[in-house]
Amino acid sequence: MTHKPTMKPILKWAGGKRQLLPALRRYVPQDVREGKVSYLEIFVGGGALVFDLAPDQAVINDLNEELINLYTVVRDSPSELIDELNAYPNNVDFYYDIRQLDRDREIYQSLTKIKRAARMVYLNRTGYNGLYRVNRAGQFNVPFGKYKNPRIIDAENIQEMSAYLNKPSIRILTSIIVMLQNMRIQVISFT
Repeated sequence: MTHKPTMKPILKWAGGKRQLLPALRRYVPQDVREGKVSYLEIFVGGGALVFDLAPDQAVINDLNEELINLYTVVRDSPSELIDELNAYPNNVDFYYDIRQLDRDREIYQSLTKIKRAARMVYLNRTGYNGLYRVNRAGQFNVPFGKYKNPRIIDAENIQEMSAYLNKPSIRILTSIIVMLQNMRIQVISFT
């Protein structure tokens, strides 16, 4: 790792590791720290550990396609994401308008990747307790969080994360099977 990262997770995430980072860093193998092997984050979620470590080589993966879309947009279109989020007010009516977009499959699929990524950040940052939860139909169903002044956007963090994700040795995937092919894997035991 060549720099002291200052990146923070872009999302609040249930099961996030942010408070555990000091303890978790002790278990990161030297080969990962030196960039000799790739850091593998199978279920990235908010990405607290990978963005804290900022290893020179990494694979981030998750089965949640919306989450992977968000990280892809952060990598490829950070300024457009920032512009989109800047237009989103912390307002209960707006929240429910944005939330209901996934109720109609055609409408939802017509959204650009940037609008879907902005929707995810906005709902996460303004929804109750930062939850990401969908029902069996795949519809986001978290109520409005009633925060007075939530930090919906951290433009500097998004730009830093974009620069990191644009390194050629950082890969973003959404499939465990593809990810595990032809890779040297080092298992980290926390026991």
